[in-house]
Amino acid sequence: REVEHDSQIYRAYQKEAERIERGGGSNLRVRLDFAIKADVQKDIYAARKAAPTREMAEIKEEVAARHELPFVNGKIQIPDARIDYDLPRDPANDIDQGSRTGHQDIEVLTAAYHAGHLRSKAQAGFRNYASSADRSSLTAKIEDDSHLMENILDL
Repeated sequence: REVEHDSQIYRAYQKEAERIERGGGSNLRVRLDFAIKADVQKDIYAARKAAPTREMAEIKEEVAARHELPFVNGKIQIPDARIDYDLPRDPANDIDQGSRTGHQDIEVLTAAYHAGHLRSKAQAGFRNYASSADRSSLTAKIEDDSHLMENILDL
């Protein structure tokens, strides 16, 4: 199952990469969930060590903001992959000389996701993808929130 999920992440990446490049993005770089999680956990640990009495929710919200990750229902939402890219410069409107960058977070939804998990991923603002086989199972789980299916893209 993990191999199938990883191949779906790659297909989602290919679709997003094409969309980003059509919009002028270049120099695409990918970070997978395990690398993002490792960086987030290091920052949580460092903040906890520096101020042990601080509320964990406050620390997590701060770390999420630092990594530009959504904080939904008290949890840091980590995508399956993040695509970082460079944006074209607009000399007429870009005052500084630094590079402009962007990122797009992608998630591949599977039939194993429960309704609450699906809602959190939708609220996170990720570009959500699902295979046609998984879409039918997902639809049954969120029939009360059918509008969530509008934001799930086909693999």
